[in-house]
Amino acid sequence: MIFKYKSFFIIFLFSLNLIFGHDNQVPKLNKNQINFFLQKADSCKSELDFSNASKYIVKVLDYYQLSKDLDGVIFCKVKLAEINRHAALYENAFDYLVEVENLIKKSKNNVNPSTLMFYYNRKASLSTEYFSTPDSTLYYSNKALKIAEKIKDFEIQLLSLMEIGYAYENQTKYDLALFYYNKGISIIDSITNQQIKCDAYINLARVYSKSRQYKQAVKICEDDLAPLKKYLSIVQQLLVLDIKIVAYEQTGNVAKAYENLKLRLQLNDLYYKQVEKDKLQEISDKFRLQEKNVEIGRSREKIERARNNQLLLFVIVLLFLLGILSLIYYSNKISKKNKQLNVLSENNAFLLREANHRINNNLQLIVILISEELEKLNDNESLSVKKILSKVESIATLHRHLYQKENKNEIELYHYLKEIKQYFDELFDEKKVQTQFEIQEHVVTIDHGMYLGLLLTELFINSLKYAFKEQEERIIKLQLKTTSKGYYFEYYDNGQESIGRTIKPKLIDKLCKQLQVNYKIQTDKGFCFSFEKVNTNE
Repeated sequence: MIFKYKSFFIIFLFSLNLIFGHDNQVPKLNKNQINFFLQKADSCKSELDFSNASKYIVKVLDYYQLSKDLDGVIFCKVKLAEINRHAALYENAFDYLVEVENLIKKSKNNVNPSTLMFYYNRKASLSTEYFSTPDSTLYYSNKALKIAEKIKDFEIQLLSLMEIGYAYENQTKYDLALFYYNKGISIIDSITNQQIKCDAYINLARVYSKSRQYKQAVKICEDDLAPLKKYLSIVQQLLVLDIKIVAYEQTGNVAKAYENLKLRLQLNDLYYKQVEKDKLQEISDKFRLQEKNVEIGRSREKIERARNNQLLLFVIVLLFLLGILSLIYYSNKISKKNKQLNVLSENNAFLLREANHRINNNLQLIVILISEELEKLNDNESLSVKKILSKVESIATLHRHLYQKENKNEIELYHYLKEIKQYFDELFDEKKVQTQFEIQEHVVTIDHGMYLGLLLTELFINSLKYAFKEQEERIIKLQLKTTSKGYYFEYYDNGQESIGRTIKPKLIDKLCKQLQVNYKIQTDKGFCFSFEKVNTNE
C-alpha cells in the first residue's frame, strides 16, 4: 500500500524543491565505486543474500536517477528484476521490467544497445521461468543475441543461447536444445563469469540426461565441471548431483547412484536451512526498504524550510502533507497485516517444498534399494520384485510430475504415461516386444492420474508375464484419445495365450472401480481392454 502513493509523494517533494529553491545534490560516486557496488550485488546474489544485493543496486540507482542517466536507470532496474527473479519474487521482477519497458517507450528507443540487450535477455529469462511462454523466450533471446553478436558481448551471447536452448528443452526438442547449448559451450573460454560457465555445463549435462545420453552427462559433471568445482553454488551442486543420480541409475551403476544420493540428501538439508534463514531476512529487509522509500524524514525537512516562505503557502503545504501522512498511516496498518500473512505464506511454501524434496528423495532411495535386490535374484524370483518396483516407479513418476507443476491438483497424461512406459523399455527389449503408443494431451485430477498409472503398470506386467509365451511377433498397443465427453482408453496385446479365454483380472477390476469406469475385455484376437471415461475433471 505504501508504494501506491510513492509516485505521488515524490512529485510532492519535487514541488517543494521548486518552491523553496533547494536543489537535490547528486551523490558523489565515481566509476570505481559504481563497479564495486555492482560486483558486491552479484556476489550477494550468488550467495542467495538477495536483500543486500538489492541494497547495493539501489545505491547505484539513486545516483543514476539524480544524474538523469537513462541507460543507468534502466540497467539498475533490470538488475533489480533479475535479483527478484532469483529470489522467486516473480511479480516484483515483472513490475520492474514493466517500468523499464515504459522508460524505453518514453525515450523513443533512444537507449544504448548494450542496455537494451541486457533488458531483452532478462525479459527472456522471466518469460521462461514465470510465464512459461517459449515463443516470448525465443523472441527476446534472439533479439538479445543479435545485439550481443554485433557488439561482441560473449557473456550475453552465452546467456541468450542458454535461454534459447532451455525453451527448446521445455518443448522436449532435445536435438535443438543440445545444438544451442553446445554452441554456447564453444564460446565459453571467452567468459570470465564462472557462475555462468557452471550454468552452461549443467544445462548441457541435463539435456544429455533427458535425451538418454547418460555417459555424456556424466562426463560433463565429472570432467568439464571439475575445474569449476569451487565456483559451484549450493543450488548448482544439487543440480549436478541430480543429473549424476539419474545417469548412474539408468546405466546400472547402483553403487554410484546411491553414493551421489547420500551426498544430495546431506547437501539438501544444508541448502534449505540457509534458504529459510535468507528468506526470512529478505522479507524483513523488503519491508524496511519500502518504508525507506517513503522518505518521511526528507519530507519533514522540506516542511521546516517552508516556514521561511509566505504563511498561506506554508499552510497549504502543511495541510497537503498531513493528508498524505494520514494515507500513509492507514496504509502502514494494512501493510503490517499483509507482512504477517506473507511471512506465514512463505513459511508454509518452504515447508511444502522441503516435504516434496524429501518424498522424492525417499522414493528414489526405495527404487535403488529394490534394484540392488533384483541383481541378487534369478529370473523367476525377480519377476515379483520387478512388479513391486514398477508400481513404486509409477508412484514416483506421479509425484515428480505433480511436484514440477504449479497446480498440485491435476496432472497431464501425455508425459506421465510416456514416462511410465520408459520404465518398461528395458523389459520390452528383453522380451522382444514392439510397442505402439498413441496418447493425446489430457489433464486429469491427481487421484485419477494415480489409479490410471497403476492400471497401465498392471496391464504391462500381465502382458509380459502371461500373454506371449513362445510366439515370435509380440505387440503391445496403447491408445488414449480425448473425446467431447472425456477420453477413450484402449490397451491391446496380441498374445496368443489370451485368445478365446475369459479373463477377469482382480486388481484391474478394483482399479477400474476407483476410476469409476465400465470396462470391456475382448480376447478374439489377443487381449483388448478398453473403457471410456466421462467428465474426468469433475
